Amino acid sequence: MPAALDGRVAGKTGPKTYFYWSVEPGEHEITSLTENTARIKINAKAGHNHYVWQEVKMGMWTARSQLTEVSEEEGKQGVNECKLIKSEL
Repeated sequence: MPAALDGRVAGKTGPKTYFYWSVEPGEHEITSLTENTARIKINAKAGHNHYVWQEVKMGMWTARSQLTEVSEEEGKQGVNECKLIKSEL
């Protein structure tokens, strides 16, 4: 499923995958482009990692998604179960 950071498509996610982006402090928007367009805004803080979980659900015709920021503990656990994919950014 295509994912974007601040309006720029970063690539496509798949089962058990994740992106790693280094961003400047401040507000950033992550978008998941599926049957619906899921959006989440993150207020990035210097020296901190933020983790966003992409939940996939079946839609009317194709997959739908929901984005949720999760705790660092939950995020690290999820990352350890997944494979890093190359971002096009």
